[in-house]
Amino acid sequence: VGVVHSGSERVGTQRQALAERAYAATARGVAAFGPLLTALIEARNGFAALLQTLLGDGAAWIWRLGGELLPEAVWVLDRWHLTDARRRALRALSSRSALSAGRMS
Repeated sequence: VGVVHSGSERVGTQRQALAERAYAATARGVAAFGPLLTALIEARNGFAALLQTLLGDGAAWIWRLGGELLPEAVWVLDRWHLTDARRRALRALSSRSALSAGRMS
């Protein structure tokens, strides 16, 4: 699912919501999704936006498509996947440290 929006607006005292959002989606793969997303970005004048952000889950196809469509965009890994990647990295580092400590004794 691709979301194109014009920014965010305050909802209540502590939340933000995407303003003027529109969606592109298909179950027919990236080849079908790319043109849908391109048309949506064009319809919302997103290619001319001064600030463009590509939010993704880390899947290579998202970064590849986003890089083709919005080469000037800031890439952001979504919070859930960022937290998960950090947890996995720390676990791997901890395992390596434990292995190194075991070799030294």
